[in-house]
Amino acid sequence: MSFAQPVDAHPPAVDVIMIDTRGEVKPQYVDYAIATVKTQSYAKLGMIVVNNRDRGLSIGAAWNLAVRHSKARFVFFLGDDDHLFSDCIAAHVNFFLQAETLGRTIHAVSSGCLAFTEDNRPISPIAINHTGLYDRAWLEANPFNETLDKKVDTEMHLRLKSHDPERTELYTMRHYYGYGYRQHPWMVSGPKVVFDRKGQMIQRR
Repeated sequence: MSFAQPVDAHPPAVDVIMIDTRGEVKPQYVDYAIATVKTQSYAKLGMIVVNNRDRGLSIGAAWNLAVRHSKARFVFFLGDDDHLFSDCIAAHVNFFLQAETLGRTIHAVSSGCLAFTEDNRPISPIAINHTGLYDRAWLEANPFNETLDKKVDTEMHLRLKSHDPERTELYTMRHYYGYGYRQHPWMVSGPKVVFDRKGQMIQRR
């Protein structure tokens, strides 16, 4: 079965969460990100945008604020300079639901992502996207670290992997590259490792 095909006749609600930090300096980035949410094939979808243009909140604090406002079963995190391919939300939700039907303990699903340029040209795949889809209730009970300046999502992934070495609470769709990650001089998440389509590292950014 394809992970992009529906596995539930009554799909659970998803809220896409985006923190707007670039709306004044790079409004085209934010507009493009929002436009790709509107083209998602997944029907039961909402969006929560936190205005953090003054950087008054840390990344973790802004994300936690949005999570507390959500009533959806799942939340998905999108950078305000990134974008989604049209089946991205559907692929993540259906992977999550299929893992649940197999009796697995799961709180989050991530995937690979595709690096692209400032003018939206694809560059190459990246092994893992550290944001992704989360069970909202679990995330509200286990919030993001609000003291970090960057790599907040990476720290969360490390926490998920370290809870119990005998089981996996975070799953990564390494075959799927439906999240577009923009490469530009103002990136806040740090260096990325870029791979070719055979899985070989070609450049560390």
